Amino acid sequence: MRAIINSATTTKLTLGTTAPERRAAIAVLRAVFALLALGLAVLCAVCFAQARREAPAIEAARDLMARPRLWRNSADLLDGYLASVGSRDDACGIRFDRSLAILALARADLLAAPAHADRAKVRTAQEAALERVRHALRCAPQDGATWLYAAMLQAALGDVPPAVVRSLELSARFTPYDANVLTQRIRFAGSLQGRGFPGAEAVFRRDILVLTKWGSLADLEAVAKAMPPAAAALMRTVPMAGIDSGRRKIVRDAARTSAE
Repeated sequence: MRAIINSATTTKLTLGTTAPERRAAIAVLRAVFALLALGLAVLCAVCFAQARREAPAIEAARDLMARPRLWRNSADLLDGYLASVGSRDDACGIRFDRSLAILALARADLLAAPAHADRAKVRTAQEAALERVRHALRCAPQDGATWLYAAMLQAALGDVPPAVVRSLELSARFTPYDANVLTQRIRFAGSLQGRGFPGAEAVFRRDILVLTKWGSLADLEAVAKAMPPAAAALMRTVPMAGIDSGRRKIVRDAARTSAE
């Protein structure tokens, strides 16, 4: 019994002497939690502000891809918006940077569309768009859509064919099946046929086979109708074994039209 009393007395004394230390530790923990809560609040505010800043570009790029005809007279609008965003050398936002690249590419295309286009201004816009694209690729090098935009701009600016084809191949490697990217890549690779871009033919043939096998009939028909003669003739060499007869007919008709 005496041992128990002595033990209880010792415990009581120990607890009594450590209570101030426990109170100090609790105060430190409360301060830490308060700082964490403040940090999270600031982070949430920053993320919200960033999302609000990025949303217009993301929505505009999505709408431009879905309804390009509505943007035919928007070169000045895109010019002003891109200028307001400025350079993003030290920042990365995958969706935002890809959207900016799309808008910059669209601006360059719109400036180049008129027959009396200012070639110097068009080239400046294409170079600026390529910078946007390269920044987006530094942030997301696995983005096949952006590699396709790089290939388009490199070709427009007269880059050496191997560099253009390399970007095209990376687009096909990273994004082989996305319908929107696939159809855009087929049209672009088709436009390179007969122009001295060795390697573009292999990408074109592979993409045509993917689209013919698994793409929608509407996409296949639209692509086949838009092919220039050299590309449509190349479609004739794509192996069609095991492919639905209706799909084979679409490809054959495109090739036949180019031969006439």
